[in-house]
Amino acid sequence: MLEIIHKLPALTFEYKHFIVFATAVLISAVLIPFIIKYSLKYGYVDIPNSRKIHTGRIPNLGGIAIFLGLFIASLFWYKFFNNPDFIFISTSVIILLITGIIDDIKGMKARKKLIFQFIAAFIIVAGGLRITSFYNFMGIGELPIVMQYLFSIILIVGVINAYNLIDGIDGLAAGIGIINFGVMGYMFYSLHHTSFALLSFAVSGSLLGFLMYNYNPAKIFMGDTGALILGFLTVALGIKLIELNGIKSIQIYTPQNMVVTISSIMFLPVFDTLRVFAIRIYKHKSPFTAGKDHLHHILLKNGLQSREVTLILITINIIIILIGFTINYVLPIKVFTSSLMLIL
Repeated sequence: MLEIIHKLPALTFEYKHFIVFATAVLISAVLIPFIIKYSLKYGYVDIPNSRKIHTGRIPNLGGIAIFLGLFIASLFWYKFFNNPDFIFISTSVIILLITGIIDDIKGMKARKKLIFQFIAAFIIVAGGLRITSFYNFMGIGELPIVMQYLFSIILIVGVINAYNLIDGIDGLAAGIGIINFGVMGYMFYSLHHTSFALLSFAVSGSLLGFLMYNYNPAKIFMGDTGALILGFLTVALGIKLIELNGIKSIQIYTPQNMVVTISSIMFLPVFDTLRVFAIRIYKHKSPFTAGKDHLHHILLKNGLQSREVTLILITINIIIILIGFTINYVLPIKVFTSSLMLIL
């Protein structure tokens, strides 16, 4: 494979990011029909109940196609993945992949699933991929090593679950993921970090291939397999961007504003999760109690159709990210902080 890549014309090499994206789209889209057929044959489906929106028996192993799409596409340019970070990221992803498959097929207790999420988070944090500083955002600079571990692990597990919880309506999690990973791919590209740019575009492409079958009416769900991996990769790549931009020799974004920009990418699922948890605690309920109180549920209750809700929330996600980028180039950080407090 390496010899073939070396022989590729310069023009092909120049457009490697697009090639990885397109390859991931193709692989994911080709695999989905086979997974749908296999899932229906062996009963690996999401059965409807009182707290779910869909009414039919929908295959729920789409996360496998998403993983294989990004994995195979990444292999095409594997020489760029000679990076110590990928050893730890790959290990964590495999743990979450296995956890998700078991949960989607047989079911897994929430406590056990949480343990595996903490293990996956600890692996990359111990491997060096963690928040070391807030770069004077809100006056917070470098963190003590203990706080680096605690904050990073809690952040990773929190975002994993936030992404899992937002996956409650056709096309929403995949649509948001396509945008978010595409944006992070662009940011890695602008920082001249090819390996992470290719990984980001591979994830975005794989999600686009999946979305062809997940958009309403969905023929397949990503399941916990997909949601756990996507939530993990979202926060892992976000942390990498913050730390990478903190290196003065390659820095192109204002460090403290970079924290805001990455937060804007993860804002919608995290905000929705925190909002739901706060409401449930206020009502003296467990924050982990299942219910229909997420943003997409509220919009559906107000008479909107599933496709309309998905498009509205994806649009809101794009607007929030644009605000995050605007801060980096135009607005002082205090303006953003004041605006955010006003919104909340």
